[in-house]
Amino acid sequence: MYQSNRRKKWTYITIIFLFICCYIGVYHSHRYFGFNWVIWLSIAAGLALLYLSDLWLDDSKRWYKFKSFLFVLCIGGPLAIFVFKMHESFMEKQLAKYGVPADGIVTKLYIQRNRNSQTPYAIFNYTLNNKVWTQEVINNNSTIQVGDTLKLWCAKNDPEIFKVE
Repeated sequence: MYQSNRRKKWTYITIIFLFICCYIGVYHSHRYFGFNWVIWLSIAAGLALLYLSDLWLDDSKRWYKFKSFLFVLCIGGPLAIFVFKMHESFMEKQLAKYGVPADGIVTKLYIQRNRNSQTPYAIFNYTLNNKVWTQEVINNNSTIQVGDTLKLWCAKNDPEIFKVE
Protein backbone atom coordinates (compact mmCIF):
# COMPACT_ATOMS: atom_id res chain seq x y z
CA MET A 1 0.00 0.00 0.00
CA TYR A 2 2.75 2.47 0.96
CA GLN A 3 4.74 1.63 -2.21
CA SER A 4 1.68 2.25 -4.37
CA ASN A 5 1.02 5.69 -2.83
CA ARG A 6 4.70 6.60 -3.12
CA ARG A 7 4.74 5.51 -6.76
CA LYS A 8 1.63 7.56 -7.55
CA LYS A 9 2.99 10.64 -5.79
CA TRP A 10 6.32 10.55 -7.64
CA THR A 11 4.58 9.77 -10.92
CA TYR A 12 2.45 12.90 -10.55
CA ILE A 13 5.44 15.03 -9.59
CA THR A 14 7.47 13.74 -12.54
CA ILE A 15 4.61 14.27 -15.00
CA ILE A 16 4.14 17.84 -13.72
CA PHE A 17 7.88 18.39 -14.24
CA LEU A 18 7.54 17.08 -17.82
CA PHE A 19 4.61 19.45 -18.41
CA ILE A 20 6.74 22.35 -17.17
CA CYS A 21 9.55 21.33 -19.55
CA CYS A 22 7.04 21.19 -22.42
CA TYR A 23 5.60 24.59 -21.48
CA ILE A 24 9.05 26.17 -21.46
CA GLY A 25 9.90 24.49 -24.75
CA VAL A 26 6.74 25.74 -26.49
CA TYR A 27 6.24 29.23 -25.06
CA HIS A 28 9.60 30.47 -23.80
CA SER A 29 12.40 28.80 -25.74
CA HIS A 30 12.70 31.74 -28.16
CA ARG A 31 13.95 33.89 -25.29
CA TYR A 32 17.26 32.08 -24.92
CA PHE A 33 20.33 32.53 -27.09
CA GLY A 34 22.07 29.53 -28.53
CA PHE A 35 21.36 25.86 -28.61
CA ASN A 36 22.46 25.01 -25.04
CA TRP A 37 18.99 25.47 -23.51
CA VAL A 38 17.63 22.75 -25.82
CA ILE A 39 20.27 20.33 -24.62
CA TRP A 40 19.62 21.04 -20.92
CA LEU A 41 15.85 20.95 -21.32
CA SER A 42 16.11 17.66 -23.24
CA ILE A 43 18.39 16.16 -20.60
CA ALA A 44 15.99 17.17 -17.82
CA ALA A 45 12.99 15.71 -19.67
CA GLY A 46 14.95 12.56 -20.56
CA LEU A 47 15.93 12.01 -16.94
CA ALA A 48 12.32 12.50 -15.89
CA LEU A 49 11.24 9.87 -18.42
CA LEU A 50 13.94 7.50 -17.18
CA TYR A 51 12.68 8.00 -13.65
CA LEU A 52 9.13 7.26 -14.79
CA SER A 53 10.29 4.08 -16.48
CA ASP A 54 12.12 3.13 -13.28
CA LEU A 55 8.93 3.71 -11.28
CA TRP A 56 6.65 1.73 -13.55
CA LEU A 57 8.75 -1.01 -15.16
CA ASP A 58 9.68 -4.09 -13.17
CA ASP A 59 13.51 -4.16 -12.99
CA SER A 60 13.73 -7.82 -12.05
CA LYS A 61 12.92 -8.97 -15.57
CA ARG A 62 15.51 -9.83 -18.22
CA TRP A 63 14.77 -7.08 -20.69
CA TYR A 64 14.52 -4.15 -18.24
CA LYS A 65 17.11 -1.91 -19.92
CA PHE A 66 15.66 -2.54 -23.36
CA LYS A 67 12.10 -1.84 -22.14
CA SER A 68 13.31 1.30 -20.40
CA PHE A 69 15.02 2.46 -23.60
CA LEU A 70 11.86 1.76 -25.63
CA PHE A 71 9.76 3.62 -23.03
CA VAL A 72 11.94 6.72 -23.26
CA LEU A 73 12.11 6.49 -27.07
CA CYS A 74 8.38 5.90 -27.60
CA ILE A 75 7.30 8.61 -25.16
CA GLY A 76 10.19 11.08 -25.49
CA GLY A 77 10.48 11.05 -29.29
CA PRO A 78 6.87 12.01 -30.04
CA LEU A 79 6.90 14.44 -27.10
CA ALA A 80 9.98 16.21 -28.50
CA ILE A 81 8.42 16.42 -31.98
CA PHE A 82 5.19 17.74 -30.45
CA VAL A 83 7.01 20.46 -28.48
CA PHE A 84 9.07 21.48 -31.53
CA LYS A 85 5.99 21.70 -33.81
CA MET A 86 3.97 23.56 -31.18
CA HIS A 87 6.81 26.07 -30.72
CA GLU A 88 6.95 26.71 -34.47
CA SER A 89 3.17 27.14 -34.57
CA PHE A 90 3.22 29.50 -31.59
CA MET A 91 5.90 31.68 -33.22
CA GLU A 92 4.05 31.81 -36.56
CA LYS A 93 0.75 32.73 -34.89
CA GLN A 94 2.38 35.48 -32.82
CA LEU A 95 4.00 36.97 -35.91
CA ALA A 96 0.76 36.70 -37.92
CA LYS A 97 -1.37 38.29 -35.21
CA TYR A 98 1.00 40.89 -33.72
CA GLY A 99 3.70 41.28 -36.38
CA VAL A 100 5.13 44.71 -37.13
CA PRO A 101 8.14 45.68 -39.27
CA ALA A 102 11.40 46.74 -37.63
CA ASP A 103 14.98 47.43 -38.70
CA GLY A 104 17.90 45.75 -37.00
CA ILE A 105 21.47 47.05 -37.12
CA VAL A 106 24.25 44.45 -37.05
CA THR A 107 26.71 45.29 -34.27
CA LYS A 108 28.96 42.23 -34.05
CA LEU A 109 29.94 39.06 -35.88
CA TYR A 110 31.40 35.96 -34.28
CA ILE A 111 32.03 32.30 -35.02
CA GLN A 112 31.06 29.53 -32.63
CA ARG A 113 33.49 26.67 -32.98
CA ASN A 114 32.63 23.11 -32.06
CA ARG A 115 34.63 19.94 -32.52
CA ASN A 116 34.15 19.45 -36.24
CA SER A 117 32.19 22.50 -37.26
CA GLN A 118 31.92 26.23 -36.96
CA THR A 119 28.84 28.41 -37.21
CA PRO A 120 28.98 32.15 -38.00
CA TYR A 121 26.55 34.40 -36.10
CA ALA A 122 25.53 38.04 -36.40
CA ILE A 123 24.36 40.03 -33.37
CA PHE A 124 22.02 42.93 -34.05
CA ASN A 125 19.98 45.53 -32.17
CA TYR A 126 16.49 46.79 -32.96
CA THR A 127 14.03 49.09 -31.26
CA LEU A 128 10.45 48.08 -30.57
CA ASN A 129 8.03 49.40 -27.94
CA ASN A 130 10.57 52.11 -27.03
CA LYS A 131 13.11 49.53 -25.92
CA VAL A 132 16.29 48.27 -27.57
CA TRP A 133 16.43 44.50 -28.11
CA THR A 134 19.50 42.42 -28.91
CA GLN A 135 19.26 39.19 -30.86
CA GLU A 136 21.46 36.92 -32.93
CA VAL A 137 20.99 34.99 -36.15
CA ILE A 138 23.08 32.49 -38.04
CA ASN A 139 25.07 34.34 -40.69
CA ASN A 140 24.66 31.88 -43.57
CA ASN A 141 27.44 32.18 -46.15
CA SER A 142 28.76 35.16 -44.15
CA THR A 143 26.55 37.53 -46.16
CA ILE A 144 25.84 39.85 -43.21
CA GLN A 145 28.44 42.46 -42.25
CA VAL A 146 28.76 44.82 -39.27
CA GLY A 147 26.63 47.92 -39.90
CA ASP A 148 24.16 46.17 -42.22
CA THR A 149 20.45 46.79 -41.74
CA LEU A 150 18.25 43.73 -41.38
CA LYS A 151 14.56 43.92 -42.25
CA LEU A 152 12.67 42.20 -39.43
CA TRP A 153 9.12 41.16 -38.70
CA CYS A 154 8.61 41.25 -34.90
CA ALA A 155 5.69 40.42 -32.63
CA LYS A 156 4.64 43.67 -30.96
CA ASN A 157 3.46 41.90 -27.79
CA ASP A 158 6.71 39.86 -27.48
CA PRO A 159 9.57 41.58 -29.35
CA GLU A 160 11.88 38.61 -28.87
CA ILE A 161 9.80 36.75 -31.46
CA PHE A 162 11.15 37.87 -34.82
CA LYS A 163 11.83 36.74 -38.36
CA VAL A 164 14.48 38.16 -40.68
CA GLU A 165 12.95 38.96 -44.06
